[in-house]
Amino acid sequence: MRDATAAAVFAAVLFAGVLGLLLAPQKFVSVVENRELAAAPSLSVESVVSGRFAAESEIYLLDRFPLRDMWAGLGSAAAAASGQRDNGRVDFGDDGWLFSMDAIDLRQLDVNLGYIREFIADASREYPGVVFSVLPAPASWTVAGDMLPPLAPVDDETGAMFAIQETLGGDALVCDPTEALSEAFGSGVPVYYRTDHHWTSRGAYTAYRVWAKSRGLTPLDESDFNVSTVSETFFGTNASKAGLPWTAPDIIEVFARKDAPPLTMTTESEKAGEAVRVSHSLYDVKFLAERDQYAYFLGGNNPVVTVDTGAPGGGTLLLVKDSFAHCFAPFLTAHFSRIILVDPRYHRNGFTRFFEENDVTDVLFLYSATQIASDRNLFYLQL
Repeated sequence: MRDATAAAVFAAVLFAGVLGLLLAPQKFVSVVENRELAAAPSLSVESVVSGRFAAESEIYLLDRFPLRDMWAGLGSAAAAASGQRDNGRVDFGDDGWLFSMDAIDLRQLDVNLGYIREFIADASREYPGVVFSVLPAPASWTVAGDMLPPLAPVDDETGAMFAIQETLGGDALVCDPTEALSEAFGSGVPVYYRTDHHWTSRGAYTAYRVWAKSRGLTPLDESDFNVSTVSETFFGTNASKAGLPWTAPDIIEVFARKDAPPLTMTTESEKAGEAVRVSHSLYDVKFLAERDQYAYFLGGNNPVVTVDTGAPGGGTLLLVKDSFAHCFAPFLTAHFSRIILVDPRYHRNGFTRFFEENDVTDVLFLYSATQIASDRNLFYLQL
């Protein structure tokens, strides 16, 4: 009788979930996880025979199941309470640290490094004199590894960093900031968020100093900035994946350069009907009242952002990037008159116009190492 009751309860919950899935309005973005939800699978003979339809249907149903975030949070809390050190998506570290369980795909890394190397070769041939540099950001588990749970199954980034240096080092300045970030973390500097995969503004500043010196630039001192806390309630993507109700928030700091000239930031959405947005700040304060507070930096993910810094005679930097560049960009404004930030995940129209319409002097690739090893969009890195 007890087994029959449990089965009936399970069937009722499942039926209610499916009914809710059918009746609830469609959502396309998870605000909690800050990502797009899986689209409905396309039904065809080929997709059924290959098994793709079944696999995509499973992902779709998991993404759209009613109260999914609540159920996931309950499952994570139960796992942590029972002594488990992860929930299959996040490692539960010491002192409230949460680490993404991302994998280093060495095959995809090799493919992506090929795209970057080919782009550098083509651009060097068409636009001689441009200086190329690469700044791979290490994952938080590499820098703050002492906070990982025992025997956590995380990938070693050493091989990925070596492959980046070996493949691109002959054509570009490759700057690995891991040692400097690790030293800063060891001395108590919060260079990564505990609840998010990004580095903090202090982490970005640490990496900026390493990169600037490798590029032959004189990095700004911390005394050149006013450092202030703009949020004490930040919960990052790792907190969303963990769903643990007792997670403590992070703080967000901002480094505002003293006596900086007025700047203009132009944001292109590349979506039909959306106008170009112009502002005079690198920060969008409205996001501090929303779930995705990290979007405070540069207004979040956009295909193309152009910053006219007001710095005279500084040249033009083309910054090919992921979101690790968002809190890094403010440190560059003293060195370049124009900074063009392009995200290949959203920009699919080639890069020729950036060279043709601007006197590009530098190209910097700033990606997290895990993103370089997993991104399926670097194919669009073409002239």
